[in-house]
Amino acid sequence: MSMIDMHAHYVSPSVLHQAAAGSVPVGMAPDGRSLRFPSGPSRPVPPRLCDLTDRLPWMDERSIDRQILSPWMDITGDDLDPETAARWCRAMNDGTAADVAGHAGRFGALAALPVVDGRAAAAELGRCVRDLDFGGGAIPTQVAGADLDGAGLEPLWEAASELAAVLFMHPFRVLGGSRMRAHFLNNVCGNPFETTLAALRLYFDGTFERWPDLRILLAHGGGVLPTLAGRAAHASRHAPGFERAVDHPDSILECFYYDTILHDRRALTLLMNAVEPARIAAGTDYPFPMILDRPTDHAREAAAQAGRTEDDRPRDQSRQAEQTKSAGPFLNTETPMRSVTGLDVVEEHRPVGFSYPMSYPWQQRSVGANARRVGECCPVTSRAGLPSRPWSPAMSRRGRRCRRAGWRRRR
Repeated sequence: MSMIDMHAHYVSPSVLHQAAAGSVPVGMAPDGRSLRFPSGPSRPVPPRLCDLTDRLPWMDERSIDRQILSPWMDITGDDLDPETAARWCRAMNDGTAADVAGHAGRFGALAALPVVDGRAAAAELGRCVRDLDFGGGAIPTQVAGADLDGAGLEPLWEAASELAAVLFMHPFRVLGGSRMRAHFLNNVCGNPFETTLAALRLYFDGTFERWPDLRILLAHGGGVLPTLAGRAAHASRHAPGFERAVDHPDSILECFYYDTILHDRRALTLLMNAVEPARIAAGTDYPFPMILDRPTDHAREAAAQAGRTEDDRPRDQSRQAEQTKSAGPFLNTETPMRSVTGLDVVEEHRPVGFSYPMSYPWQQRSVGANARRVGECCPVTSRAGLPSRPWSPAMSRRGRRCRRAGWRRRR
């Protein structure tokens, strides 16, 4: 059994060659390693970010059957004009599609989207899902300083809902300014804080009330949303500034999906206890410094601490597996959905030992046969019910929408 890595990044070398040749609307910076944008050059593009062949042994050593490649948000061009952004994202997506086709079955992709224009983003998402067989798209937490709820992305939410496409929310520009520059805090704190802020703004803006089938996967375990959802729900009932009140934090949490990139298994255990298993996706953040280099061990240990077992398997797996077929080509729809945060902890007997790396590929430790490891990850499911709970009238389609929205008018 294997894992699907839903959080991995990639930039096609062909796009960099075109940028160097001047055949795409974004050019190379004088250092030859960065790309030029109106707000300034990007960070240098890491060589490992552009190599699919090199990552295959790394994936095999970690029992990762497939990676779903996301664009590097630094270079998606949220500061470009709409026409230029659309051309640039199209070039990136075409390059990724061509590269993925050369590694049949090992990679899927999420599209770079020109989010500066909601209609253009919706059109590019539709093209990539229908024509390139992508599973969805990637979005930032803000668009050049504009929050997502005010960035005119309604056409994108509509298209993603109709296509049953996943939108992977990953930060790029973060709050905090100069206070975040020391100690890598722009990443350590900035990224999860940005994700939390963007998620709560979308929720309280009523986005999921208007598009109840919208599926947004939050990077880095949802930031601190699992911890702050209760505080947000309380504030909506007792503090000024809210048009509607939220009865329970689950109403917020059940609108989103989450990856496993929390670098402390206790934090991942908290997430596992906060949301249903099918809402959690495996991720590694390959190939950046915050890479989660032992994803199966990480999830297994957290699942054990959360008390998740095979007994948590959804009651009607065949029905649930059928529902996942609309979630995109990255899902393994031939296998029933798994529990334990979308994972199964199983006994697997191997004739020889296998390795889980301690940190990076050159630092590994051997793990013997009969090791417990995490099985298949089904990263994102249909939002058609909560399979781990008994059926109730609230799980009808209308009841589920009201429950997820969690609204009641303030009096």
